[in-house]
Amino acid sequence: MHVVIAGGGFAGLSAALYARLYGFDATIIEELAPGGRCLDTRHARFVPGLPVDAPASEVAERLETQVRDMGVVFMSDRVTHVHSDPGEPDTRVRIVCEQETLHADACIVAVGDARRTAGIPGEEALRGRGVSYCATCDGPLFRGRDVCVIGGGDSACDEALFLSDICQTVHVLCRSRDLTAMPALREEVQSRQNIRLHFNTEVRSFSGVENSMGFQTMESVHIRSGSEEHTIAAAAAFVFVGRQGISAGIADTCESDTDGRLITDARMRTSIERIYAIGSARSNPVPQFVVGAADGAIAVRDLYDRYTADA
Repeated sequence: MHVVIAGGGFAGLSAALYARLYGFDATIIEELAPGGRCLDTRHARFVPGLPVDAPASEVAERLETQVRDMGVVFMSDRVTHVHSDPGEPDTRVRIVCEQETLHADACIVAVGDARRTAGIPGEEALRGRGVSYCATCDGPLFRGRDVCVIGGGDSACDEALFLSDICQTVHVLCRSRDLTAMPALREEVQSRQNIRLHFNTEVRSFSGVENSMGFQTMESVHIRSGSEEHTIAAAAAFVFVGRQGISAGIADTCESDTDGRLITDARMRTSIERIYAIGSARSNPVPQFVVGAADGAIAVRDLYDRYTADA
């Protein structure tokens, strides 16, 4: 049995690992480097058994090596469409990529999700010139300077902690009355002396200034707190206002939710035969590495049970 895993993040790598353990041929199709969100996450702090400061990228690299050593095939391509029609004689799944098309006995969709933009005036014009969506990637460019973080969830707090280690002051701008991150992250953020928390705060706009090369770069963030408006001088603004699904656009014949993620049952089955979804590709995901890994194991075990039952 040949299983194709669309996506090489933590969930996809874990699914490939279990596919080999259950005796399946497995192919991972990944557009970028294997590792997914591990590559722009500082620490795999919530993976059981690992040190709290274990670099997430190193954890992903070890998992990739383990999977490769087990004989999983890797393809560098972008999956554009996954389709299966149970009414046709050939019930194999068709996986369409930009460069080629594959057929497999089953497909596990593990394409993750995408960051939301905030729709703030000036956001698009200053993207890559002070507006960023990855503190781990771009934060070191603003070492020793004042920056802002937009959002109050897990990602916003985790990235604010990273920035507080290298930046002068980190302003966390949160629309709600409190942080919505898990308690452990909230407590750590609140304990940092150089993190300033701004609650009930709306970001009105980003402003830039022309540098010596004629490019606009971030200068300030205009906010409203209650009835008062203020301007915060900041060299960068890191936007973490949630994520949105992309899997529904790839497997568009499967049932999906309003957020663009595929709906699955407890066995990771979608509404279409032989197509599964795991990790952040499925509806109501818990955005933790261990959950994605568990999803992959569950999907493969269900495939194994069905495959051996049909044999």
